Amino acid sequence: MRGFTVIKPFNNNVILGFDRDKDKECVMVGRGIGFSVVKGQEFYDREKIERIYYIEDDENKAKLNSLYRNVDSSLIGATEEAISYISKVTESDLGKIIHITLLDHLAFTIERIKNGIKIGNPFLYETKVLYEKEFSIAEDVLEIINDRMNLELPKAEVGFIAMHIHAALNNQKSSSVATNAYIIQEMITVIENNLNILIDRESISYMRLLTHLRFAIDRINKKLPIENILLDSIKTQLKDSYMVAIAVADYVKENFNLVMPEEEIGYIAVHIGNIKLRQK
Repeated sequence: MRGFTVIKPFNNNVILGFDRDKDKECVMVGRGIGFSVVKGQEFYDREKIERIYYIEDDENKAKLNSLYRNVDSSLIGATEEAISYISKVTESDLGKIIHITLLDHLAFTIERIKNGIKIGNPFLYETKVLYEKEFSIAEDVLEIINDRMNLELPKAEVGFIAMHIHAALNNQKSSSVATNAYIIQEMITVIENNLNILIDRESISYMRLLTHLRFAIDRINKKLPIENILLDSIKTQLKDSYMVAIAVADYVKENFNLVMPEEEIGYIAVHIGNIKLRQK
């Protein structure tokens, strides 16, 4: 084996290198792997490498190289440690895009904070409910980033990081995950406006509604049918709730070009009915 040539150590645990056996650039992660390492040094101790990511296609390589030129090395290293942690705890190959999107997001966030811009996240609670596993991992990731960078990035970041994790685990674009979260929030607003109430965010009925809306959007995007044998009964017995559900369907069709079938509208009406019953 010919080993690696160090291109750049990002921190004590992450190295950008060149695998001479595979003739490819790579990012190597391992405890203490970058300690006292310098550019141009030969590296042979493969046993120290816990995770390795190869930079292969030209488009991703160009994007990463641009980030590597403009982003603090310590943040690059911290982000790669975080991605390695995510991969380990989920036992998943996260793909290549998260190395770009998560780093880009964190760099942009830190820049905004340095410029005095307050970071908020209107989808934080919804993200916690919809992506519970990813949210829990994102809390650990935020701790890693804050610890390595000596920062105090706000809790709002957990929600954004969770979306990146969910996107990577499901081979989706992080922007699509964020869009879906926004659509769900808009659907909730339509329901609240029609019912003239503020739904209790801590209630089980709200959590169930969020979960259903998430999977309803997923089914619509994937054109997956759903059966609702109770549809006729719902239309008659939950008439008012069904009309609110129709308002939701009309809204997402007009604003997001999502066509919701009657079966989905019926199930949403059931959730609306439960919320009305519990918030009388």
